[in-house]
Amino acid sequence: MSSRVWGKKARNRQAIMDAAKSLFEKEGLQRATFNDIAEEAGMSRTTIFNHFPTINDLLLALADEEYQNLEDYYETSRLEGRELIMSLMNRMIDDACKYPVLTTKLITTILVTENEKEMYKGLLKMLEDNMDPELSTEEKHNLCTMLIGDFLGLLMSYFLRDYDFDANHMKRRFAILASKVF
Repeated sequence: MSSRVWGKKARNRQAIMDAAKSLFEKEGLQRATFNDIAEEAGMSRTTIFNHFPTINDLLLALADEEYQNLEDYYETSRLEGRELIMSLMNRMIDDACKYPVLTTKLITTILVTENEKEMYKGLLKMLEDNMDPELSTEEKHNLCTMLIGDFLGLLMSYFLRDYDFDANHMKRRFAILASKVF
């Protein structure tokens, strides 16, 4: 996990990441350039490169930020068990609805980047740690696979069916799918 930075440097980094999210979603990852990101963030291209030498570095930072937000929520939430699991998944749905194209790219980046994959295994642990303690490890793994599969399948079906990414609608559909898991 990346260490947190405070002050002007952190504000610039966050402004770059926010601008990139918006542009990636609006223009697509292939069409959004560092020049576009710099303009959107109101800074020079050099400043962007000082924070993120490549688009891939920027994507990895966005994935790190997403995971950190989930982990922070997990650690501060007063929920537990199924309620915490559903709350975590709903947060992922909220993010996916705001940035469906970026979310899909981040998922593929996570799967093929060793450090990201290792970090996101923490999400599996968060889910498994909140499952019925009477379940075997294999049963927890299977349930976790189904929950993640439901999320990814829902995301894919929204793209393929050209549905609007409406968070409330997606959460209701996910709850129906998850009810078959729990």
